[in-house]
Amino acid sequence: MVVYVQQLETPSGGGSPLAKLTVVTPASSVDSPVAPQTARNTLLALVVGFILSVAVVFIRDRLNNRVRDEGELADVSAAPVLATVPSDDLLREQGLIDFSSGATLAAEAYRKLRTNLAFTTVDSPSRIIIVTSALAAEGKTTTAMNLAAALAETGKRVVLVDADLRRPQVYHRTGGMGDVGFTNYLKGDGSLADLLQPSEVSGLQILASGPQPPNPAELLGSKKAGQGISNLSEMFDYVIIDSPPLLPVTDAAVLAQWADGVVLVARANQSRVPDVSAAIEQLEAVQATLVGVVLTDVPTRGGAYKYGYYYTSSDVVKKPGFFSRFGKTKPHQHQNIEVALEPAPASKS
Repeated sequence: MVVYVQQLETPSGGGSPLAKLTVVTPASSVDSPVAPQTARNTLLALVVGFILSVAVVFIRDRLNNRVRDEGELADVSAAPVLATVPSDDLLREQGLIDFSSGATLAAEAYRKLRTNLAFTTVDSPSRIIIVTSALAAEGKTTTAMNLAAALAETGKRVVLVDADLRRPQVYHRTGGMGDVGFTNYLKGDGSLADLLQPSEVSGLQILASGPQPPNPAELLGSKKAGQGISNLSEMFDYVIIDSPPLLPVTDAAVLAQWADGVVLVARANQSRVPDVSAAIEQLEAVQATLVGVVLTDVPTRGGAYKYGYYYTSSDVVKKPGFFSRFGKTKPHQHQNIEVALEPAPASKS
């Protein structure tokens, strides 16, 4: 650069350069790079990322109105949460649980539903129960089927009525015939006893929906429908009715006048809080009795669920000399005992 400036500033006729460039301080190399400043940039990225993540979580929590757990469902409804049914691949594929195969998570959840349902109305047990939901695809049909099977497991006589006359699901999920059922009775084509179909579950019979009518709500609200459901309650210990969802159509609200109580089903991470609230308000508008709510498809990490009550010698309070009158003391025996207490249904008139 010094030489170049000298050449530029030297006159064409010769002579001394008019200007010159002098190096005052020679340049020196630095061991550490000037850019990028990795430590500063990393720290800044962590701080900004943390702030953005907190903001996203906060906004999502404020805007997300889906029912995520049992606590949120309890906040929506004054009725108790009767059971939370965990996610189960076999439950999605088959729908109806084989309760004799063992104590799976889903099977125990429906047994809990059966027990809690019995204890919600001890003085006047609900024997005619409608199972519905706010919207479709929230697990109402699966809940109705397995609740009926769980009740039949205790030796009760149970009938499962498919009163979803718009999109019936029970008959093909239980292996029955859907073209013969409840609507045939309402049209006067046969008696209820002739239209009942057996199921694979001992003690459980199915009343399919029958041919789809053009006016489902009017049929379900007719006196003949109420009389038919009353006749079924005389023939069986429990009548479980699968009905359409509450918000799209009025069928379930109309049908509620013939039942002792309603079980409302919601699906975790799918059902929305405003929809569940609207469904409850609709039941209150027709003065239906909301027995409780059930949360289905709850995420879980568990596997097989087995339990037992273990009674050992340490659980027994021994009185001095109690066994002396019977001779030599016998060694303690360890037992596995499972206890289920349920009130008997009200006696039939």
